[in-house]
Amino acid sequence: QLKPKRTTEQLASLTSKQENVSVQTSKQWKRMSSGKYIALNQWWEWNPDISDINTSLNQMRRFNGHHKDKEPLTVAQHSYLCMKIAETMFPNNKDVMLGCLVHDWPEAYYGDIATPFKKMMGEDLKKVTEPIDNAVYGAFLEEDFDMELLELEVKICDLLALDIERRNMWKSTYGVDKWPEVPSSPFSAQDKTDLFDEAQKGPVDMVKLYKEYS
Repeated sequence: QLKPKRTTEQLASLTSKQENVSVQTSKQWKRMSSGKYIALNQWWEWNPDISDINTSLNQMRRFNGHHKDKEPLTVAQHSYLCMKIAETMFPNNKDVMLGCLVHDWPEAYYGDIATPFKKMMGEDLKKVTEPIDNAVYGAFLEEDFDMELLELEVKICDLLALDIERRNMWKSTYGVDKWPEVPSSPFSAQDKTDLFDEAQKGPVDMVKLYKEYS
């Protein structure tokens, strides 16, 4: 098992700085693939486990499982797709590659929540998810990691991956007016098919990739 970048005490300090977060007094237990239990609402008591994350995200389907022409990627495969996009969009940038790899790791603890639902819930949902996000990022990203990458370069790769996934799972462009805008990219229609198919080949060894890019 890889040792987290920060100790439990450091994570507690990190998450305790957040404001307006409601913490229930009774522990809300969640059993992980490793067999251990964690209290989701008392995140300062646990260190995220990369093996649990790897197992979970290789089983979790994107788009809540909805599709037509091709099956959806797993969250792990989506992360790999983001990394492949980053190779073209931000070549030789190791931090962007690492950001693409870990950006959805908190979902191993609270699931892949569809963007429309996130927007509908707004700050109410963020109060619950943000502490877990910070605990996970704090465990696996160095203190000097530029977190703005997750909102800028990594977000660009994430949106391009979303577009690639959607166009492969539904060949019809029905409802295109409801699709979110995506950044421009050099990828052709064939590139988008090839990238999707490569990502969907099999499970992603996120532990190995993390060792390579961290």
